[in-house]
Amino acid sequence: MTDISLTVAQAIVAHSIAYGAERGWNPLSTVVVDAGGHAIAFARGDLAPPGRLELAIGKAKMAVMLGMGGTEIGEKAELRPAFFTSLAQAYGPFALPGQGGGLIKDASGRVIGGIGVTGATSQQDAEAATFAITACGFTAEI
Repeated sequence: MTDISLTVAQAIVAHSIAYGAERGWNPLSTVVVDAGGHAIAFARGDLAPPGRLELAIGKAKMAVMLGMGGTEIGEKAELRPAFFTSLAQAYGPFALPGQGGGLIKDASGRVIGGIGVTGATSQQDAEAATFAITACGFTAEI
């Protein structure tokens, strides 16, 4: 399996945070994880509150562990809340279903990592994640 490189992960993080800042949104925090859910790169936007790393990792980790984007995970979590509570316990206390988390796929469709964005609205988090991934030449499943 080919994982995402540090250089690419840092570029995705930078694109995400800049995207939100350029639009005047609340400061974003973004993490990129490898295909195993381990953090590679993280940044907290200027004036973003502490504690964002855990939220961002939770979104990214849940996406890579389940192999689906945060939007789909959120929809399934509404239908089966007890199941997703148990998943959160299995994957760690900050594993979160919802928008702003998703998969990073290479040209062949293989998952090479995940992203978690937090700080703005769920829709804005998802938009920033999608922009950042596609700006770096990859496919997003958010």
